[in-house]
Amino acid sequence: AKLPAPGKITATKEGKYGTTEFTLSNGARVIVKPTDFKQDEVVMTAYRDGGKRSYPASQAANIALIEDVYNLAKMGPFDHTKLEKYLAGKKVSLSYSVGNTADILEGNSTVKDLPTFMELVYSSFTQLGADAEAYNTEIGKIRSLMANQEKDANYVFSKHIKSATYGNNPMFQAVGVSTLDAANYDQMIDLLHKSLANAADYTFIFTGNVDLNTFKPLMEQYIATLPSTGKKSAAPKQVTDIKQVTGQVADKFPYPMKTPSVMVCNSYSDTNVAYNPKNSVMIDLLGDALSNVFTETLREEEGGTYSPYAYARLNPYTGQWALVYVFQTNKDMQQKLEKRANDELMKLLKEGIKEDNFQKVKGAALSQYDINVRTNAYWDSELMMLDRGIDDITGAREAIADLTLAEMNAFLKSLY
Repeated sequence: AKLPAPGKITATKEGKYGTTEFTLSNGARVIVKPTDFKQDEVVMTAYRDGGKRSYPASQAANIALIEDVYNLAKMGPFDHTKLEKYLAGKKVSLSYSVGNTADILEGNSTVKDLPTFMELVYSSFTQLGADAEAYNTEIGKIRSLMANQEKDANYVFSKHIKSATYGNNPMFQAVGVSTLDAANYDQMIDLLHKSLANAADYTFIFTGNVDLNTFKPLMEQYIATLPSTGKKSAAPKQVTDIKQVTGQVADKFPYPMKTPSVMVCNSYSDTNVAYNPKNSVMIDLLGDALSNVFTETLREEEGGTYSPYAYARLNPYTGQWALVYVFQTNKDMQQKLEKRANDELMKLLKEGIKEDNFQKVKGAALSQYDINVRTNAYWDSELMMLDRGIDDITGAREAIADLTLAEMNAFLKSLY
């Protein structure tokens, strides 16, 4: 209802990859990358260091549901229903989440609705209000649905996967009725307020059709005036482990099903691969190549499963790579397919990828990169990584295009 006098831009510098970096009078940082990928899209991510690793395990249920608390909270005089009416006809969205290593506000807007979007950002920091009634009503609606979901075999399977993969870490448990029971609304609102108390902790990244001359007054009015101590807080301590477990874990369990089947999920991980674009590409291609091998062997040759798949990723924040494969089969074929899947993985690592498979996954990766690099979402994500000291942009295309079969297979042998 009454905005403060606008703040100021105290420093401006040209950043990498066509970005401009602004430091504001309240200590907040803003990175802007104008693009022409979409005529009517602006994407924003605002983050501060923190995430699940900075919260104790006792807060796991609160962290799991805090996004819902934000979505249903009041914005000044607007409750959730009134806010939806106010935003009717406007193409804006804004959400809050707690990732593994950062607390994040992210959303998007059209060019025309950017002032409204900035109002939402401003209100998130300045007038986010408790609405326990709205939250309890919503939780009441989903409680019975969730109780039924917990009887579903796919849910039970995914719950076991998370528990096994992260060693029963409460931060990575599947959300269920017990989560609803354990969460404390007052604590969640308090966590939100603390997370959004100091704008100097946040870096705001805007990507898309942004005209800097039009954007600067919005930035000075809605970001430079956010509450702040004037400087960034001390880096939060890690109190919760966010890595996958080490050692061997086996979780095999029966569950009654109307249509009996067997689901198999195997996950492998380690921290013995340095993060850089080339290693990241080779880990990705390993997952893609294994998917192709499984289609050829488990599906076509054995006829034991319809859609086996595999994927692999190298996490830049934990330094941990993970390879996961999943397939569905029946009890009669289970033992044979589990052995064949393991044999094919070991063969791939020790003997390497065949030329045709390598060219297939490399070509697909190159095509996907050329698509991604022309999207605002790609740059939004990559610029956040870059701001956190991880350059996954420089040489990214070359890491795919220049990769040879010999390099790939040497890497797989070292991984084995």
